[in-house]
Amino acid sequence: YNPVGSVVHEAARALEKAFDDRLEALVGSCDRPAPPAPDSDAADGVPASKLRPLLRSLQSHARSKPFRVPVDYVALNLPHYPTIITQPMDLATVSSNLERGRYGTVADLRRDIDLIWQNAIDFNGPTSWIGADASTLREHTKRKFSQSGFADTAAIALDAAAPPPAAPARKRAP
Repeated sequence: YNPVGSVVHEAARALEKAFDDRLEALVGSCDRPAPPAPDSDAADGVPASKLRPLLRSLQSHARSKPFRVPVDYVALNLPHYPTIITQPMDLATVSSNLERGRYGTVADLRRDIDLIWQNAIDFNGPTSWIGADASTLREHTKRKFSQSGFADTAAIALDAAAPPPAAPARKRAP
């Protein structure tokens, strides 16, 4: 780990920004259909299958590792964690909730994803490395949802052929 402000940290941030900017330019230049109009999915619903890639992009982000599974506050010796974080959330739980149809709208899904980032900031502080990573992921999330074109009011429709997965196992957080 390289502390915030170090030469390596700043170089990594600059490289990440350059990569994100270049990727956006490449993706934006592709010949692909325009995203749906903001309310076009509100009546029929957005299939969960259209939201999975967005969630996978968060799970595969280089800074998402601490957020992929529930915080095991016992193993991490953080007995005060549940007094500060009263509604824990992680990417595996969000994924499971999406597959089980527990989100009525895109806004409900976004709310749980944002809860992950807010919990990290509330518990660790905004200037901690994990708080900084949560802020980076919050911005990444906003960008991905904006690119998707799905209205917050759009209902989420379950895919008929997708069986619900097992609940995420508790793993020790890094």
